[in-house]
Amino acid sequence: MLIEKLRKLPPKKRVLILPHDNPDPDAIASAWGLSYLLKKKLGLTSTIAYSGLIGRAENRALVRVLKIPLVQFDPDILENDPSIVMVDCQPYTGNNPLPFDIIPDGIIDLNDECQRSNNKTLVEYTFSLRSQRNEIYSLMAIS
Repeated sequence: MLIEKLRKLPPKKRVLILPHDNPDPDAIASAWGLSYLLKKKLGLTSTIAYSGLIGRAENRALVRVLKIPLVQFDPDILENDPSIVMVDCQPYTGNNPLPFDIIPDGIIDLNDECQRSNNKTLVEYTFSLRSQRNEIYSLMAIS
């Protein structure tokens, strides 16, 4: 279950959620759902930070109408050493703001296996978004 896997994140007070660059509705909604679950189920504060643009009008409307709390990624956000969970992307692929010298604490993506570029050992908490996305929405509904 997703919540049990999230409980294994390092014991830090803040979680940084990183969707892919130029996030689309899938990445935005999944990041927001994860942020909600972290707060409701684990009492953790999170920040959703993206890089690039939210360019399409309907994507901007999604964020505006639902008041989704997104911030533009700034490397200074890493100074407080948050737990890092990537959503709808993987590290070291060039389509997200995570610096190449940082290993994320969790990855929620369509692929069951993560890229293993740069000879980095990735986290054990890699979740398949195919099943976890439905679990995020189900858990939100019962919270």
